[in-house]
Amino acid sequence: MRNLKIFILLLLISSLFAQNDRVAVLDLKSENITEPELKAITERMRTALVKYDFLKVMERSKIKDLLQEQSYQYQAYFSEEEAVKAGRMVGANYILAGSVQELESGYYVSARLIEVETTTTIAQQDLMVSNKNFSAILQRIPELADKIIRQYAEKRDIDISQYVDSQPAEIKREKVEQEPSPKSLASQTESYESDYSAKQGGGFGPCVASCLLGPRVGLELNEGQEIHTSEWVAFAGSMLGSGLSADPGLGSAIFLGTRAYMAYDLGYKANGMSGCIASFFLGPRIGNELDTRRIRDKEWLLLIPCVNLYPAISIPLEAFDGQTMTMIEKRESLRK
Repeated sequence: MRNLKIFILLLLISSLFAQNDRVAVLDLKSENITEPELKAITERMRTALVKYDFLKVMERSKIKDLLQEQSYQYQAYFSEEEAVKAGRMVGANYILAGSVQELESGYYVSARLIEVETTTTIAQQDLMVSNKNFSAILQRIPELADKIIRQYAEKRDIDISQYVDSQPAEIKREKVEQEPSPKSLASQTESYESDYSAKQGGGFGPCVASCLLGPRVGLELNEGQEIHTSEWVAFAGSMLGSGLSADPGLGSAIFLGTRAYMAYDLGYKANGMSGCIASFFLGPRIGNELDTRRIRDKEWLLLIPCVNLYPAISIPLEAFDGQTMTMIEKRESLRK
């Protein structure tokens, strides 16, 4: 029996050492790029790391939830000291942080992998993108992620040959930077949102999401964002509440309770009482983004009886057409 206990203990210890390193990819920071664009770059970096199965890449929503559970506010931009602290709180072994700068001729990206326990920078790489089209930077981000992991693997003596693309990075870089098709100067500097929206396509799904879940939900689905759990909870509560015709009091309580939970989870946690009120009455993401985006005129109209039919129809049609909140933010100067 004693030998069996020792054997089990050894198995537990070996399993602990066999666990994959947990990497928390924090939102990149920038002074001249919008938050939705930064989120797109960060998510591209995160997905590029997933193929390395010796790492466990933490989801952004999971990082945010873990920090909020410990009463630590998730920030759009972390200083290095705050990033290490956040990494410890979510149980990450490494954090990946960095910055993006928009230049006259393209973009400059810098990223570094920091070991949480020692606060040492394990890997650091930079990337120059000589192209003003935003899609070009999204194409090059996996290259930056690969460079970071190569440097990390060399220091940790990890064989990554099975993950290496057979095509040299230099050839792929030339393909991205060269513009083979004869485009005009105007089309070369075409804005990111038009290109990104065309790729997403809009359609019936985002249109219905804006109708049933919130005015901005469908518009942000067009940017690749996901529906939050609390948005689903509020939707289920509204359906259940309206279905309890035999007990309208209970139905109203379920509707208001689930909507209040959504407003707290998305609005209050992000922007306090003002965010909570905006989420409850106007839509979940309006309160959630109150610190970065102003409320649209169309969204204010949702509070006026009869007149609210106009935004209730026109906003879902925008989502159906493939428009995004980034496009609308720039068009209507909503950025704070």
